[in-house]
Amino acid sequence: MTAAADFHGVESLDPRIHFGDEQTLFALKREYIDVEVIARFTVDGEPVSKARARFTNRGSKTRVYTPEKTRVAEERVAWSFREVAPWHEPDNEFTYGVMAVFFSDTRQRRDVDNMLKLICDGLNGVAWHDDVQVEEIAGRRGRDLIGNARTDILIYRIGKIQRPEKACLQCKQPFLIYNSTSRQKYCSAQCRSDARKANRVRTCTNCGETFEANPSDESTRCSRKCRTDATTKLLVCVGCGTSFRRPQSWVKTDASWCSRTCQDQNLTHCKHGHEFTPENVYRRPSGGARECRTCRAASSKARRTAPSPPTEIAYDTEETAA
Repeated sequence: MTAAADFHGVESLDPRIHFGDEQTLFALKREYIDVEVIARFTVDGEPVSKARARFTNRGSKTRVYTPEKTRVAEERVAWSFREVAPWHEPDNEFTYGVMAVFFSDTRQRRDVDNMLKLICDGLNGVAWHDDVQVEEIAGRRGRDLIGNARTDILIYRIGKIQRPEKACLQCKQPFLIYNSTSRQKYCSAQCRSDARKANRVRTCTNCGETFEANPSDESTRCSRKCRTDATTKLLVCVGCGTSFRRPQSWVKTDASWCSRTCQDQNLTHCKHGHEFTPENVYRRPSGGARECRTCRAASSKARRTAPSPPTEIAYDTEETAA
């Protein structure tokens, strides 16, 4: 059975190639096992190896550049690909494979890996975003008659890039993560913004209304009025009937006065029934409410005449035992 029959009548990459050529069979192996072929094309001319970058100094700055021969060869590969696959757009979601057969009409020494590297770099931004997406690569070097030097190239798609995924904390949809973004919690800036807004929305513990607060703020009340209402108590002045508020820690009884002036004007007797006359009123030097002099004198006398508590005598236990 001939090679042509083995490949079910598949046409050669180049009309100058015969199906009996071993290199041609090698180039068609991938297509034979039914992969998604992106492009098959031939670049005429002697195969070129990828040359190392060159450096040049301009004043105090160092410039890196690609040699002219390598740059022209990469452009020829890119234009040849565009001619046969103008519809293809580079992406970063799929992996690719490259097969190339290099036919030389000279005996000049060339490394296959350097020639493959030139093809991969030449198709950056044309067949793929970056040649890191190339996961399979194969090449073979052969010789042909003078004037038949060329490079036969086969580009095929392998499949989607396998990347780890993570569920978004906001929309619960999976998104791709990388080593540099392993701590990322949200799939997009919009989800991150929505999550921050959701954290800001709270319910006021005083009035029950919803409000937005800074995530770093631990406030549970929507306004200053609600904070005041929650931490103070509403009282009515026993003298003038005016409503007023006092901190809850200050309030000991509901019978309170709105001000010291109101208390002086309306309170005429102390709690023991003594009248507040100018001679019976005492005020501390530091200020404060009126005090009854009669009550102060009685309290002072009771303290002086109160019996003293018995004094306990401490005995030394060692001396007592002796």
